Amino acid sequence: MAAGDFLSPDHRLVFSAMCDMHLAGRPVSVETVAAHLNRDEGGQNLLSSVGGRQTIMNYLVGADPGEIDFWVDETVKFRKRRDTARVLETFSSRVADAADPDKLRNEIEETLVNLA
Repeated sequence: MAAGDFLSPDHRLVFSAMCDMHLAGRPVSVETVAAHLNRDEGGQNLLSSVGGRQTIMNYLVGADPGEIDFWVDETVKFRKRRDTARVLETFSSRVADAADPDKLRNEIEETLVNLA
């Protein structure tokens, strides 16, 4: 699982902060994640941009450890669906006007293989 699996930029920021802290051997809690995000980047405060401590608490509180694998799998599946939809959208307009359908098909297949 990676930050890019999340659709929401806020979720990506919080997940990345949690991973950074875990890799650094620091405890992950609402307060430590909030402190990690309480910095300015690109002219905005990251903690404010995700909605503050309350939003982080809503993300972290109530997760049953037994459900973690389920939610990781669901998040990854959702990202894969989004990626596939982007490929379909990209190529669907080109199908009707394709001068070389075999070349287009190979391009589609290569793109799908790269998603895997």
